[in-house]
Amino acid sequence: MGLVSAAGTQTKTYDYDAFGNEKDRVGADPNPFRYCGEYFDVESGSYYLRARYYDPSVGRFTQEDTHWNASNMIYGDEPQQIGEYEDPLGTSRYVYAPQITAVMQAGNLYGYGLGNPIRHFDPSGEIAITTIILIGSAVVGLIAAGVEAHQSKKYTGKIDWENTIVTGVSWFFIAASLGLTAYEVYLSYCAYTGQTPVTEVNFNGNDTVTHNSEAIGNITGVTSGISAPPKSAAPNSIYEQLNTDGTVKSRAFYDSNGNLFCRQDFDHAHFVKPIQESLQPHEHNYYYNDQGQPIGGKVGPVPSGYDNKMIN
Repeated sequence: MGLVSAAGTQTKTYDYDAFGNEKDRVGADPNPFRYCGEYFDVESGSYYLRARYYDPSVGRFTQEDTHWNASNMIYGDEPQQIGEYEDPLGTSRYVYAPQITAVMQAGNLYGYGLGNPIRHFDPSGEIAITTIILIGSAVVGLIAAGVEAHQSKKYTGKIDWENTIVTGVSWFFIAASLGLTAYEVYLSYCAYTGQTPVTEVNFNGNDTVTHNSEAIGNITGVTSGISAPPKSAAPNSIYEQLNTDGTVKSRAFYDSNGNLFCRQDFDHAHFVKPIQESLQPHEHNYYYNDQGQPIGGKVGPVPSGYDNKMIN
């Protein structure tokens, strides 16, 4: 990981351990985007991951995970019924299946990536992406177990619980293995091509993509300063980071929720792997779903009509 100059020459390289601690740090560094491209707060020594702050020196978040509570910390967000049967009175009985990923994460509300950031990815400070895969695998296992239980009762008059459990567990591990392998291949592909991987899944509808700087409208205000653009600001606003000569170093656009959805950089180049070219200037576009959660992004050229002069 590194930075390049306007001429395309690499001027800075970064090397981190698995938890985001920078190795062989030398002197002050004005670049605010460090480990995994996240914003690094120099004063606190922590990374801003939107939901909370992460301290790489201890490999833990500094606030509790806001996702887990008494209603989902054992059985997860979507409890699954198992072992359903009718008692002698004809009443349907069942129990809920504990979800191991929910128990693991809720048991340590400050943990980062389940304590293993090499295998688990926690982009927002709320939930590891592999949890979604494991929950899906659990659903597959439960369906397979249900089919086996139904078949055994249909042909023998009673449920063969041993085969039902073995079938469910076997299909869980098969689905989890395939899902995790596919996700690791996907991450490797994104790293090779320079793309930002999708890190959030919208369960409540279609994702809506916020467009780049060409699409902004109803601007409520334009502010400027010498600090790097923040991740959030006033809705439908623009912030310009200025050089000492008054030219624009970076220009940030914020959507109707105040989320940063586009950042234009004028003073350094960015190498884009899909086109094998260094772009200067360039812009980073960030996409969000209906709940305002980040779901990916891309890098491209700055549209015509924009330059490093301040917006009047």
